[in-house]
Amino acid sequence: MRKAAFKFIADKIHIKSLTIGQREQILQRGLADRADGVRSIVERDLVPSWLRVSNDKIVELLYALDVGNSDGKIAADMLAVLFKNLPYKDLVQNFQYIDDNNLVPFDKLTPETAVYWSSLAKFLFSESGGAHDFLEKLLPELSRFCTYVRHYVIELERPSPKTSAMDHSHAGEGAADDEDETTWAFIAKQLIEMTLVFDFTDEVGRVNLGNLCKDLMANKRVPAAFVEPLMEIFAKIRTDSESRIQEVAEIISELRDPLRSDEEMMAAPVSEAATPAGPTKAEMAKMEAANKSKKVAIAKIRVKLTELKDEIDEAIQNKDFVRAQQVKLEMEQLEEEQTKIEDELTEALAMASRPVSAEKQKAKKKRASTDGESEEAPESNKKEDPVVIHKCLEMIYQLLQDLSIKTLNPTLRTFFTELVLPSIQSLEAAVRKSAVVALGMCCLRDIELARENLLLLFQVCHLDQSDVRVKALSMVNDLLMFHGLTAFMTTNGADRGAAAIDGENSIIASMLDLELSDVSGNRQVRLPKPSFAARCIRNTLLSFRATVSLRMSSTRMAATLSSSS
Repeated sequence: MRKAAFKFIADKIHIKSLTIGQREQILQRGLADRADGVRSIVERDLVPSWLRVSNDKIVELLYALDVGNSDGKIAADMLAVLFKNLPYKDLVQNFQYIDDNNLVPFDKLTPETAVYWSSLAKFLFSESGGAHDFLEKLLPELSRFCTYVRHYVIELERPSPKTSAMDHSHAGEGAADDEDETTWAFIAKQLIEMTLVFDFTDEVGRVNLGNLCKDLMANKRVPAAFVEPLMEIFAKIRTDSESRIQEVAEIISELRDPLRSDEEMMAAPVSEAATPAGPTKAEMAKMEAANKSKKVAIAKIRVKLTELKDEIDEAIQNKDFVRAQQVKLEMEQLEEEQTKIEDELTEALAMASRPVSAEKQKAKKKRASTDGESEEAPESNKKEDPVVIHKCLEMIYQLLQDLSIKTLNPTLRTFFTELVLPSIQSLEAAVRKSAVVALGMCCLRDIELARENLLLLFQVCHLDQSDVRVKALSMVNDLLMFHGLTAFMTTNGADRGAAAIDGENSIIASMLDLELSDVSGNRQVRLPKPSFAARCIRNTLLSFRATVSLRMSSTRMAATLSSSS
């Protein structure tokens, strides 16, 4: 039946008579169908017929799919079908958008050419034989490509972020800016993902690519959606997990620094000649480098303080009070050093921000009054910028995707205490969602944290929005599958252990009664695949799964009997 339906669409229905959503749905279902015969019809008849009515031009076909407003996965799957039936030489020759440097000029860089270029490079990279020789004709040097990506993502002028919903007078312009912003984000992400097909044996290119990843993650203009591909690339460049954690910690510290905003940086004069009002451009650069080193030093002290806190707790438990006193003195010295560096940093930033002219101050006041904001905005708003917090949480989550990180070192514990836990209470659903998955990944590596925060995840499952509840439910299941139910029993007596199990079972069983359709859909799949599938599953958990499945089957049977009666 499905085979006949796709055959009818290929032969009788013109692509222009379908909406963009219908075109995507047809391709998505057809290329992912479980039957080989159905997929064969889509690959052999449907996709080539759509290409023919698009004048045999791949870019026109991609434009018909409106790839700029999608994630690009459906288009990439379709392109892979078109590529596999052509010789490698023809594939490279047909792509006529690159210049002598094997780069697509920015005036030709559209969502269609970007996904075409990226998909073709990934296809040749995945093929064996002589495909890699043709891949070299399609790609520039890695260092040159890094400069190209940096210029497009950071330096090239692009639309500002979404305009305020209160500005009704420019609603049309705001919609156009949003569309341009979406187009920029799609192209930028395609370019970033392309770096995975380059040869990393080029040492200079590796260094430049590592610096590019760090600069992009540290740039506030780069959205959180870019963190996943950037962290994937960064993990291939920095194979040592400890050094990668430290570098990510420095990026997060730089992002969260509230002492000086980007607007204040732009307001400072950058003239080459020295003026009585402020420092020169060269002096500003030196000051920025010094301030950055101070921020790194503060971050290292905070990590060291976390280590010493754990050490002093251990010494007290072992009744080694002499050692505890020594650690306490060391902590006091570090706190004094931290306070000194913070004072120096505050003074340096205050000096750098003095030269703001009266005209710029008036313009800033005018903007604040126009937006209905007070001139003296609270500093806490800067510290808790949800966009920055969301991006930092995504970095932590992607960092913990590395299976080689078995435990939480002091840096990760600092992240957990200072960033992950407070973000669970954020007003932004996207921030809470990222905080939940980061919390779960931390708990997978520490059973004590899992015991302390399992009830918190249960509460999120019951109280938050649907997508956040689904993530919380998934993390609960991962924790139970990884650690087992017995790991969450109390150890102070058998009676208390039995009571704890009853309490946990009652809470988990109550999740079966959730009215939310999204959570119910996840529950029907039983327990999702855990993030660490290599670890053995406890027998207790298998019994729990059987109980859950039996209860769900009984519930469905009772509902069927009641409806039939």
